[in-house]
Amino acid sequence: MPNYYQNDAEYLMDELNRLDMMLMQLISRKGQGSADDPLKGLYITESEADALLGGKVAGGEDQQSRQSGQGQRAQRSRDEVVKDTEKVRAAESDIRKKVKRSLEAGSSLRLCRLERVFTLDQLEHDTVIICAAAELDTKYEKIYGYLQDDMTRRSPTLGLVLDLLCSTPEEKLEARKRFLPGAKMLREGIIEFAEGREESLQLSSALRLNPAVLASLIGSDASKRGLQSSRPFKQGELSSKMPDDARATLKNLIIHLAKIRGNALCHIQGPYGAGKRALTGQICDALGKKLISVDLMALESDEKGFEAAITGTLRSAMLEGLAVSIENLDILATEDPKYQTIKPWLARALEGHPGLVILSSQGPVDLGRELQGKILTLEVHVPDYPERRKMWSRALEGRMPQKDLDDLASKFRFTGGQIEDAVQAAMNLAALKGRNDPERGDIYQGCRDQSCRRLSSLSRRVEATSGWKDIVLPDEKLEQLKDIVRWVRHKGEVYHDWGFGKKLSLGKGLNILFSGTSGTGKTLAASVLSSELGLEMYKVDLSTVVSKYIGETEKNLSKIFQEAEQGNAILFFDEADAIFGKRSEVKDAHDRYANMEIGYLLQKMEEHEGIVILATNLGKNMDEAFTRRMHFIVDFPFPEEEYRRRIWKTLLPAEAPVAEDVDFNFLSRKLQVAGGNIKNILVGAAFLAAENGGTITMEHMIKAAGKEYRKVGMVCSQSDFGKYYSLVSS
Repeated sequence: MPNYYQNDAEYLMDELNRLDMMLMQLISRKGQGSADDPLKGLYITESEADALLGGKVAGGEDQQSRQSGQGQRAQRSRDEVVKDTEKVRAAESDIRKKVKRSLEAGSSLRLCRLERVFTLDQLEHDTVIICAAAELDTKYEKIYGYLQDDMTRRSPTLGLVLDLLCSTPEEKLEARKRFLPGAKMLREGIIEFAEGREESLQLSSALRLNPAVLASLIGSDASKRGLQSSRPFKQGELSSKMPDDARATLKNLIIHLAKIRGNALCHIQGPYGAGKRALTGQICDALGKKLISVDLMALESDEKGFEAAITGTLRSAMLEGLAVSIENLDILATEDPKYQTIKPWLARALEGHPGLVILSSQGPVDLGRELQGKILTLEVHVPDYPERRKMWSRALEGRMPQKDLDDLASKFRFTGGQIEDAVQAAMNLAALKGRNDPERGDIYQGCRDQSCRRLSSLSRRVEATSGWKDIVLPDEKLEQLKDIVRWVRHKGEVYHDWGFGKKLSLGKGLNILFSGTSGTGKTLAASVLSSELGLEMYKVDLSTVVSKYIGETEKNLSKIFQEAEQGNAILFFDEADAIFGKRSEVKDAHDRYANMEIGYLLQKMEEHEGIVILATNLGKNMDEAFTRRMHFIVDFPFPEEEYRRRIWKTLLPAEAPVAEDVDFNFLSRKLQVAGGNIKNILVGAAFLAAENGGTITMEHMIKAAGKEYRKVGMVCSQSDFGKYYSLVSS
């Protein structure tokens, strides 16, 4: 028979046999119970307890001699007690020797791992055995009930543990410190209260082994909930989401972790779809570690539930030798008070963890100065234009020509994951339309579906249904708008292929200023650009952005720019002079903070790599610092007669029933209004016609024009309305 343990079961059985010896010692000392007791059945007798423990007393007597000498046992000599204690110690020594030989032979014993990971001493080790026994064999429930004079209490109490493991009151007093709330056994969750949550541990408090610890000791799958098997990641799978520079950094990180045996705290930081999970799996695979994951977004919102989940995850990782992945760390960067109290607790828990922990988040998260200096940070950025072009090519597998791939890579600053999502969405759209392969429109719709919808909290999405045919402007102004489209389409080629991006540290985005009086087509032009470029456009509601509270405006602006960049959306600030106006002379604190807001906005515009359109009715009111940063400034003139005629005709739907008496020459010559007003007049005339006859007549047009004049504060004069003046004079 081998003189070492071949498996965990052999080791546990020897420990339980040693526990039996300690229990018999305590039973012999107590000597309680009577066979003639009328309450027999509510407890077990000493002889029954002895039988459960194998029929031998601690001193070696058989059952018959023990029954006839109960009185003598109460008066056992000091020598017998010493002899029994020496037997327990000899059994303990034999176990330790076999454990040592087992480890030398290459065996991996779970109880040894628990002892090593949590640096348990002998008393803590024995406490684990005492608590585990009741979960492994029901006979211990009866023995514990007997020793505690209460057969309903089948879990060991703290008092029973101390009776078993301590010989003197002094030893008990010293051992009591190991079971205080802040001590290791309770703090690490090795043992816990068996009867609900208690504020402090009393001698009468029932204990039990944490279910996860017990499951680990017996090798149950219950200890591995949340466990993700590490699997070899194909090189293509990882590279499809990762830029080249990130792959090089990953390689160096893995080499470093291997040198320090993987005991480190890492932080993978990058936007959605950057491959953070794939990176985590690649690291664990390279180090030969399995992984257990916890998503902070999915945890209970209350502090106790959060801490219990994290503690359990870290404990399971220590017991099983696993790496830990903590996802969505970003929630700790919010201003929610509950997370502000949780963050320092999490920092302390991570600092004391001896294994590999990989954190992941979209942005930076401050976990405190002491911990921050120990974190190995791997930042994964949005791939640059050449990398995106490769990713689109792989994802679409030849379904689109190179020119269109270049267009997609230039317009959409997507991560690898977003590109995959967009292609999958396009495939689904094609399938719903009965096609095997997606068309260009499906791809662009799939891209728009990836846009960040959270912007809607501070803005509203503008439906882009207009095209070049819908806008009437002088040729020079139209050419400026088409230049903007060309700029976006060839941005990647110019900045990356031709090297111009190396000359620009900032300002790679596109800032556009639309200036002109109300109704001259600024919003329509922005919608045309959105439609032509295939990008979502969000109109920012300035009333929700500008705040009277110091610092709130900057927070709102930061959120808008960040989410617009993540969602590849066009930002459209209408009436932007309300916030982008000229900086004023500082006369009081309000002026100082207003100027700070403008300065902050200038900074965000320079850093932003997307498209920002500012629209203003008063171009002269714009701060010069803004106009210098504009790539395009388009002035929208008030339309002259020729352009007003074209606007009247363009805005009138082909399906609308129009009478022959409608004189568009008169309307365009006499009514000197902008395109926005013309649209309102046409719609108003249509509703008047729908109510009266079903055909739009000149009378309907004139009456609608009169209402529009009065609405905007214009006077209905004889010179403007001529022979039709009587229709509006009343």
